[in-house]
Amino acid sequence: ACSHPTTDKPVAGKTYRLLYDPSHFGILAGATQISVVYAFDFWGTKAHQILRGETGDTDLFQNVLYPDEGRSWEVKMVRDGNQWKADIPIPKGGALLSYYFKDGTRRDYNEQKTYVSYVHDETGNPVRGARFRNIDFLIMAGNKLPALLDELQNEVRQYPDHFLAHVVYWRFQFFDTISPDTLGDLATKAGLYFDKLQKQFGDTVLNYKAMSL
Repeated sequence: ACSHPTTDKPVAGKTYRLLYDPSHFGILAGATQISVVYAFDFWGTKAHQILRGETGDTDLFQNVLYPDEGRSWEVKMVRDGNQWKADIPIPKGGALLSYYFKDGTRRDYNEQKTYVSYVHDETGNPVRGARFRNIDFLIMAGNKLPALLDELQNEVRQYPDHFLAHVVYWRFQFFDTISPDTLGDLATKAGLYFDKLQKQFGDTVLNYKAMSL
């Protein structure tokens, strides 16, 4: 469902040419002018989130509709045959590019998921935090817990120094655990894992361990 070729990836520090075909959903068919509205990493913080993942898809989408000031940008696209194009500068510190398209009155939100692309490094790999930032967008897209855990697991596998990704991964493990036996076993495993994190990251881990367990 991407609006650009799969071989064309946003790269940190480079300019990314974004292509859009209005026939994808037909929402903007016949438009005489199209703009792309985009943000990096997240759109806003208006949705109340005690911890990541504890807010629903509808709440998270409110951030896209009403982003924090200065979080989003809008660029007019140029028509190129049946497609529209726009050049977007990708900051070196960005991890995830998300965007939607609009004309004067209509919006293509990709079925209220937004369009999403990892930011990549020069070797073609997602940068640190790309998968971590994608969690909220997976929730907006209706993905269930196994997909969220898989995304976080891939993040910590590639970037083992990403402390918060470890914490959120283990927090998610408890989300649908209802059996006392399973809960106790999971708490034991989490405790051992947090002990390893403490050796790696220091005593800061203890606060997160206390909150989680």
